[in-house]
Amino acid sequence: MGDVDLDELRALVAGAGTAEQAREGQEGEEQQSDLPEGGSKALSFLIRSASRRPLTTAEARDKLIGRDHPAEVADAVVRRAIAMKVLDDHAFAQAWVNDRGVNRGYGRRRLERELRKRKLDDAVIDQALALLDEVDETAQATELARKRAQGMPATLEPAKVANRLVGYLVRRGFASDIAHQVARRVTAMDRDWD
Repeated sequence: MGDVDLDELRALVAGAGTAEQAREGQEGEEQQSDLPEGGSKALSFLIRSASRRPLTTAEARDKLIGRDHPAEVADAVVRRAIAMKVLDDHAFAQAWVNDRGVNRGYGRRRLERELRKRKLDDAVIDQALALLDEVDETAQATELARKRAQGMPATLEPAKVANRLVGYLVRRGFASDIAHQVARRVTAMDRDWD
């Protein structure tokens, strides 16, 4: 589906139900009638929910079951939502990585944890994280660390600044070795002073 950010994904999902139904006319009504009892109401709820916040298929299913829809209704509605392109795990994962990884500077480890928490398949996660292959993590971490260090008190010792930067970068999902290397560089602790 290409590079899609979260706002674009919301817009796509918001228009998916209405555009699809408009294209199909009465065929859309006939398709909804083959849903199990309560399925039309569940599908409408799911379309509204996904237009407010993009969902993965697992989140959508859990949300429907959480609203006391039987599992077979939830499964049928999720299948329909996928067919209508209201739900698309690949697009969700790519938009997530593009927004949070490429644009906001979160590291690979954090993004992987977040996508796993949303119950996406490993193959989907790996494909989305491939977007980060072109991102220089060290340069990204250095830029974030410099900005963060500028906000710290000038009276703070360089070693304490470095420790805080390491913690900050690790929480953002950067590997520990990159965090240490960048923190030493930003605080000038990597230089030998005479």
